Amino acid sequence: MALYFGSTLPTNALWSTTAGGLKFASGSTNLFTAPSNAATATITVQVFGKSVSKTFKVVEPSGIDHAVIAATNNILAFPNLTNGQAGAEMLLNIYFAPTEVSFYRVNIMEVGEDGSNITGYFSQWTPQQLHHTSADHWTTLNQANEMNDTCAELDPSPWSSGGFTWDIPSRWQVDGSGATNFLNGWNQVFSIDGSGTVTIVKDNHWVQRTTNGVITTK
Repeated sequence: MALYFGSTLPTNALWSTTAGGLKFASGSTNLFTAPSNAATATITVQVFGKSVSKTFKVVEPSGIDHAVIAATNNILAFPNLTNGQAGAEMLLNIYFAPTEVSFYRVNIMEVGEDGSNITGYFSQWTPQQLHHTSADHWTTLNQANEMNDTCAELDPSPWSSGGFTWDIPSRWQVDGSGATNFLNGWNQVFSIDGSGTVTIVKDNHWVQRTTNGVITTK
């Protein structure tokens, strides 16, 4: 956060803070870096023996606020998904709460777990083979607290009804801090029917695709 005076000072001001960091100890401008966890930071500036203080409340991300479906086909996972294939995909724009602050220096990680709640068609694979392999990497939020997430599944024939779940623990950290913090997790649910219609559910949205390419979303 940039800090400055509205008019030119005839002398340098002296700066201090109770939490976080300041780029300069003195001068007419400064740059405040918030602490990496929830805190209250009071910045004080002194000029000609007078002091003025401003208190900032620093909050942590609390979880997903909402998500928006940005695309349902021709995305990175399966750019050539064609008729006759059982598969579905959606690109989500996910926004993290609280939304009245910006977490543009925050990184989010989905932690990969083995598949669970495995039924029917998906029982031909072990939980380890249904592991969440696209997880375990950091994604940086933008200034709108947004990250992109690709949800996709491609299933070989012959088909039958079944489903499985990824339970997804999550972590967050401030870029460059090295400290890792826990965040409320979420899940992603996959299902298929005997005709090869695939459904993926995540973050209160779902995409469904038939083998002849009819896509339905919510």
